[in-house]
Amino acid sequence: MSDLNKSHSIIKDYGICNLAVTPLRASASDESEIETQLLFGDYVTILEKGTPWIKIKNHSDGYEGWMDFKQLVYIDKVEFDKGTSVKHPVLKQGILPIVGPNGEMTIMFGSSLPFYSDRTIKLGHEEYQTGGNINVFDLSIVDYFKMYLNVPYLWGGKSIFGIDCSGIVQNCFKAIGIDMPRDASQQVLVGDEIKWENRQIGDLVYFKSKSGNVTHVGLLVGLNEIIHAHGRVRQDKIDENGIWNEDLEWYSHKTYCVKRVG
Repeated sequence: MSDLNKSHSIIKDYGICNLAVTPLRASASDESEIETQLLFGDYVTILEKGTPWIKIKNHSDGYEGWMDFKQLVYIDKVEFDKGTSVKHPVLKQGILPIVGPNGEMTIMFGSSLPFYSDRTIKLGHEEYQTGGNINVFDLSIVDYFKMYLNVPYLWGGKSIFGIDCSGIVQNCFKAIGIDMPRDASQQVLVGDEIKWENRQIGDLVYFKSKSGNVTHVGLLVGLNEIIHAHGRVRQDKIDENGIWNEDLEWYSHKTYCVKRVG
């Protein structure tokens, strides 16, 4: 029997990500592409068990993928149902040092903080202590987007070390209490479509590829300014035709539609 067909006794039907960020891959291999990432505090359902690979489903957005079985703390259904039945605080600052069973670690903006109370975070049977109180001050969606400026583009990324266009949308809207799907092609189905002349700061603008699929998204931070991930997270000019890249002196993306969420 191959390792992929074996399971370990610690693996249960549910888990929580207990690392700052972990990759979800398209298949059970380190060579497989990263399709998305889990952040600290994400609840998952285990769909296929094995070692070293398990297939999971992220509870928050329904995304499925393969990950190392050692990158979760495992919980039972009672704990899963309890944890997923409530909205937990979201980390709204860039980084936060915490101390847990394995020592010191640092988690990032957009992470969930299950059952946070008195500087303690609880992931199943594991407890994590924060060095101080978390930032409880709410910022605007524009301010949250600006926190990612100059972060390098990474396909499937959701962290301050690499992120894609829809990952920024998902993380930043999570910070203001709105759950968004993972991919731009799914996100474009959320909210109300707005005519270009009625656009407002904070609206999302979507863009199609040459094949006709929605593959890119950004946020209006001014009526003619957009933040999006293209090589890096950047702020560019935009008009009804598309995004104007002054560095390259061309339209990098052609405007498809404007959506307002919330």
